[in-house]
Amino acid sequence: MTRYAFDIETDGLLDDLTKVHSLVIHDLDTDEVWSCHDENYPAELEREDGPLVSFGLKKLMEADELIGHNIIKFDVPALQKVYPWFKPRGKQIDTLVLTRLIYTMVQRRQGWVSLVDFDQVQAKIGKFPGRLIGSHSLDAWGHRLGEWKGDYAAMMIEQGLDPWASWNPEMQSYCEQDVRVTTKLYKRILSENYSQQAIDLELEFAFIIAQQERYGFGFDEAAAADLYGVLIKRRQEIAEKLKAAFPPEVIRTVKVAGANNKKLGRVKGQPYTVEKVVEFNPSSRQMIAARLKVLGWVPTEFTPNGQAKVDETILSALPWPEAKVLAEHFLVEKRIGQLAEGDQAWLRLVRRGIIHGGVNTNGAVTGRCTHSRPNVAQTPAVGSPYGEECRALFVARLGRLVGADLSGLELRCLAHFMARFDGGAYGEVLLTGDVHWANVLALGLVPEGTARDEDRHPIHKLFRGGAKTFIYGFLYGAGDAKAGEIVLDIAMREVRDGLGHSVFLKYFPAKTAKGYIENPDEDTLKRVGKRLKKSFLEKTPALKQLREKVQAAAARGYLIGLDGRKLYVRSVHAAVNTLLQSAGALIAKMATVIAYRKLTALGHVFGRDYALVAHVHDEMQVDAREALATLVGETLVQSMRDTTEVFNFRCPIDGEFKIGANWRDTH
Repeated sequence: MTRYAFDIETDGLLDDLTKVHSLVIHDLDTDEVWSCHDENYPAELEREDGPLVSFGLKKLMEADELIGHNIIKFDVPALQKVYPWFKPRGKQIDTLVLTRLIYTMVQRRQGWVSLVDFDQVQAKIGKFPGRLIGSHSLDAWGHRLGEWKGDYAAMMIEQGLDPWASWNPEMQSYCEQDVRVTTKLYKRILSENYSQQAIDLELEFAFIIAQQERYGFGFDEAAAADLYGVLIKRRQEIAEKLKAAFPPEVIRTVKVAGANNKKLGRVKGQPYTVEKVVEFNPSSRQMIAARLKVLGWVPTEFTPNGQAKVDETILSALPWPEAKVLAEHFLVEKRIGQLAEGDQAWLRLVRRGIIHGGVNTNGAVTGRCTHSRPNVAQTPAVGSPYGEECRALFVARLGRLVGADLSGLELRCLAHFMARFDGGAYGEVLLTGDVHWANVLALGLVPEGTARDEDRHPIHKLFRGGAKTFIYGFLYGAGDAKAGEIVLDIAMREVRDGLGHSVFLKYFPAKTAKGYIENPDEDTLKRVGKRLKKSFLEKTPALKQLREKVQAAAARGYLIGLDGRKLYVRSVHAAVNTLLQSAGALIAKMATVIAYRKLTALGHVFGRDYALVAHVHDEMQVDAREALATLVGETLVQSMRDTTEVFNFRCPIDGEFKIGANWRDTH
């Protein structure tokens, strides 16, 4: 087997490059190095010229394994852009992908610490550059491994030269050193004896996502400009409403004159009054809090520095009309920022009708992806204000958009892990019964054995919705106060819908005229939330056992994921959440990989026949030729089902798909 570590230097980034200056290859088994370039060394250096880049490319095409840092997203596609005939057959092992998988935490004598914390300690003692803290760049790993990659670019810039405009001997030496660092890093990775299943999954998934990034998501710029106009108009209307609701305040301050001033009528030593007109600023949260307190607001949530917390959610829940207008102000500003005015606004980043969003395929410790430039995962949902309009901007380019979702993923993951303790009972209820009503009973919101009857008891619908909110919040680490807020929300909805005050009376009783606390403080919410969680765990013993087992395992600093990866846990309280979120992420990744394999085996080409355009948590969006749309959807769903066997899941995984013209139609 031939294993080659390699690196290249080019005249630009992937979108702009036209030339490959340097290619250096290291045979990991024979230790032979080929330092390839198409230029000649100056005679005075008395150094023999290396082989041509084309020679190196042919060597790479013969290799069984290609090893390099960021080769999946840059080096290989860069070589293919300049040399379209370059088609490597070997496995691409990207050390950037693998360091993000393996080294989110570092083991020290005191236990596991995050890479950021480790770097900060090293930086304080002068052993690591502060600018690279937490970075997985080759530069950062060179410092960590004691194999510095050099500062060629900085040296050239100091001389007033463009480092990448043309080949030079220093560039070639720099490329050679990069390969030395890569080799050392890869040997370090091999020494970890990490799960091969996790490594293979991440490498294959990263290869697919790199194609997604290059292909991009179709974006309707004309419709986006129209929506921007609508939002600007609404912003102005809201501004007028806020001016009327919060007129300017006159602030009067008494001062003592330091000198006579006949023009101003001031006498030395005598007091005078200064008046200052202060316009209401809806962007000042402190000013908003001050004005709302005048209306009678008593804040219950505070920022770390002790200021009253003010956000869209809090404002929406307040009874005063002024608060509702402020809530809409925040929402409209958020939408405008995302669409047009923010640093990562869609209209700023779109290029020729396409948005090329960035994806870190292992950005979270759980294995979830993170997104940037822009963060498409934050695109408003269809049911939220302006959500339909925003989603409709993301369109198909090949013909139709196919959206596939994993069905009830979080609860299926929970059922899988609980099956060890309940023999699959929770999964059976999930698949054949009403799991959310089962949770209503477990929470004690209704007497044991109560059958759901929303026609005779409309409050049952509120209870079921609240139980659904609770279970997802509980699984994602909601504290006692948050659980109490869920009960408070049910109580407020019951009053709002004219169904009575039973929830207030049951959970927030008080010796008042109404018999209950209308605005419970945080301590009360915590008490109610704790009571709710206690009831839930007592009546769901398998979950209680799972929590105890997982928290005990987390005490060593990590859990083991579905594919054998280490899931580092900072807090035992977040252990179950980490386990479940990771399981969902790995199922979504594996389903994507399986679907890609199947479509490729059928002869369909990514970018020509279909293309993944968004991968967000449990959802995939695929651009497809109209004739293939149904096949693509069916393949995605079957691939989701196939993960059941791949991961030996105790609760069957399933999914569903929709076909439409844009993201609004498909999710």
